[in-house]
Amino acid sequence: MKRIKAEELQDGDVVATDIYNFYNQKITEDNVNLSIYFVIRKGNKINERRKNFLMKTGVKDLYVMDEHPNIQLDDIIELDTRKKLTMALEHKNIDDIIKYAKDIVLQVVNKEEIFLDSMQNLRNKHNQIYEKSLNVCLTSLAVAKHIGIKDISMLNNIAIAGLLHNLGECFLSNNEAVKKYFGEESIAYKYINEANNLFMAGYLSDNTNINLKTLSSIAFYKENVDGSGLLHHDDEHISIESKILRVCTDYDTLVNDNDKTPIEALGEMQSHSDTFYSHKILNTLIRTVAFYKLGEEVTLSNGCIGIVYKNNIGCPDRPVVMIENNKILNLLNHNDITIVADSKQNNLHR
Repeated sequence: MKRIKAEELQDGDVVATDIYNFYNQKITEDNVNLSIYFVIRKGNKINERRKNFLMKTGVKDLYVMDEHPNIQLDDIIELDTRKKLTMALEHKNIDDIIKYAKDIVLQVVNKEEIFLDSMQNLRNKHNQIYEKSLNVCLTSLAVAKHIGIKDISMLNNIAIAGLLHNLGECFLSNNEAVKKYFGEESIAYKYINEANNLFMAGYLSDNTNINLKTLSSIAFYKENVDGSGLLHHDDEHISIESKILRVCTDYDTLVNDNDKTPIEALGEMQSHSDTFYSHKILNTLIRTVAFYKLGEEVTLSNGCIGIVYKNNIGCPDRPVVMIENNKILNLLNHNDITIVADSKQNNLHR
C-alpha cells in the first residue's frame, strides 16, 4: 500500500485503512447524515462521488492498496484512548482530558522506543485543532523521553500542557471572554492572536485545579530563548516544559498547517536555533521524527522509485525502502544511495 494525496485518487483505487472521524460533526454525502465515526471503510473502492466527498470533508491524504504489501502502521497510543480523548477535547471536558493525558503518559512510558513516523493519523478540516493538540502532546512526550525525563509527574504536566495549550483558539472568537479575564488594557487582549496561550492559562487557572507548573508551561511556551518574545523571558527563565512545547508546536504547525515536509520544517527551525528554540531540544526533535511518511513514494539516487516501508530509529534520513518486485532496500546498509525526491517534489507514478 502507499500514501497519496486525496486529489490524486483515481476511480477503482482501494482504500487501505479505515478513514475515521471521532467528532460529532454531521458529515453529509448525497443528503445522507453520517454521524458515525467511520467516513470510508477499508476495502471500499474510490469513485468520483467518494473522491469528492473526501475532498469536501478535508481529508488531504490517505492510504490505498497497490502492488506492495501492507505497511505496519503502529500508533503510539491505543485507538480507544484516542477516540475518548478526542471526544473530550471537542467537548472541552478538562477533567477527562487530564485523565486521558495520564493514560497516554503510561502508554508512552511502557514503550521501549518511540519514533514518530510523521504523524500517521490523517487530519481533516473537522478535526485539525484537536488532532494538533494530540500530535503536540505525543511529540512533546517523545522528545521528553529522549531527553531523559522519567519523572511521571513531570511527564503528566507535559502531556496536559500539550493537549490544552492550543484550545485557546477555540475561545478566541469571543473577544469578550478575553476581556473578562484580563481586561481591555492587558497584553492578552491587546495581542489576542499572539497571546492565546496567556488566555488559555488564565482560563484554566480560574476554572480548574491544574497545577501551577502546567499553567506556566502553557503561559510561556511562545517565549523565545533569546528573550525577544512578547514577555521577554529568556532561556534561563523559560522552563524545559515550555521549551519542549514551543519546539513541538511550531514543528506541527509547519508540517501540518503550512504543508512543509519534515526536512523543510526542521531546516527552517534550525535557522532559529538558540534564538527561538533551545538547541538541545530542537536536536532531540530531529532525532525523534521521521523525515518521510510510511507509504510515501520516494526517488532514489540510483534511479529506483519505491515507497518508504519502515523508518530507522535515530536515522530519520535513512529509511527502509521497498522498490520494484517488493525488494527491500535498507538505506542504512547502502551509504552510496540517497533519497533525491519525495512525494511533494516528485509526481507520483501511478
